[in-house]
Amino acid sequence: MREHNINSYNNFIAGWYLEDTTVCDDIMQYINVSKKTITGAVFDGVGNRVVDREVKYSKDCRLDYCEELLDTYRKNLRLVIGEYYKKYEWSNKFGAIDFKEYTNIQHYPPNGGFFKHHTERGGWGAPAIERVLVFMTYLNTVDVGGETEFFYQDVKVKPEKGLTIIWPAEWTHVHRGLPAPNEHKYVVTGWLHYLNPEENIHDDSHLKMIENISKQVRY
Repeated sequence: MREHNINSYNNFIAGWYLEDTTVCDDIMQYINVSKKTITGAVFDGVGNRVVDREVKYSKDCRLDYCEELLDTYRKNLRLVIGEYYKKYEWSNKFGAIDFKEYTNIQHYPPNGGFFKHHTERGGWGAPAIERVLVFMTYLNTVDVGGETEFFYQDVKVKPEKGLTIIWPAEWTHVHRGLPAPNEHKYVVTGWLHYLNPEENIHDDSHLKMIENISKQVRY
């Protein structure tokens, strides 16, 4: 599996290119025709879903709504996760890690982005507090702009089709998504979590809770 040159920085942000990028095309096609898309939003400190285009401007859809695509994507993703564990073996030393929340597709139109710096484990509540690693796959190549910018590492990662990056969910890796002035940008993103040994990893009660507090605002 081909590595990205960011791996040489050894800053716990690492990336590899998917060997089969047809899944990228399939996922982009899916969100473009899906009737389950919502306006991209952020969650406040008490779990409320807030739409603010000054913070995030996107159209989102859960990949989980299409089980076949989700399974195909995760088979490819697990190969990248395995490479990350080889590079940073201590990232997988403290108990079982697996998927626990939804996996999200995000479509950023020209001048769209996640403009505000943020971290992926920014609160006390479950399941966010259990996030260990973040993954993101760029579904298309963006020529100008659209980078993922990491604040403390002073690194910008250019979107390239099939490139999947992984990084820690902690405050050390505060980041944001920069806008592309003339191009669309598509990504898949989600998290890996610590699991309680007695926990059923297929329990989706937390997803139902999020659904109940979320307003499904159309893009």
